[in-house]
Amino acid sequence: MEQDIKKNSKMPMIIGLAAAGTVVIAALAAVIILPKLSTKETRTKRRDREPSHKYATEYDIETDKTEYGVYKSWNVKKLEDDNGAVLSIWNSGHKETEIDYLSFNVYDNAADAGKAYKRMLEYYKAYSDSEVEEGFNWFTGWEPGVCDAAIYEMVCLQDNIIVYAELEVVSCWADDYWEDETYETTEPSETYFDRSTLRDYILGNSKDIREYVLHDILDY
Repeated sequence: MEQDIKKNSKMPMIIGLAAAGTVVIAALAAVIILPKLSTKETRTKRRDREPSHKYATEYDIETDKTEYGVYKSWNVKKLEDDNGAVLSIWNSGHKETEIDYLSFNVYDNAADAGKAYKRMLEYYKAYSDSEVEEGFNWFTGWEPGVCDAAIYEMVCLQDNIIVYAELEVVSCWADDYWEDETYETTEPSETYFDRSTLRDYILGNSKDIREYVLHDILDY
């Protein structure tokens, strides 16, 4: 009888140890599993922050209509080309920073923008192949079909946006056109801006420029 009592007295200890072991295992499992669940949740939230848009098609304006004074002094016009909708964006107000001197075409997606960029590059090459300089996602050249001026332009592809900058504008009027005219003006002349700096500005900031166009101007 005494031996049976001693054996039975060990049972609560064994059960207690087993229960403690179960708690430890559960705690370790939580440490391993919870971070994975947390990471998955974070990725889902990040994905939700950048939803898939048809940026040009979904912009709330009718085709061939222009919205003026968007986000300060930007203008937005919706057009249609071979790939569908495209938004043409330009600044007609007072220019304070480099980005104000740029203009943009916004497409629904990168594929549509890429096709338009390729067609444009071929068009510039056909006009002046020897003076077209190419990079990975950009080129410069004299803009075809411009009357009364010569415009040396940069074109840059960034995802679903094509960025344009006039690096040099040369008047084609004869130098003696105003030779016999004399006039005075009291209006102050606009501060000179070196357009040639826009090339490096675009190459160094093309991703930020895209964010500005989509989130600030178009409010996506």
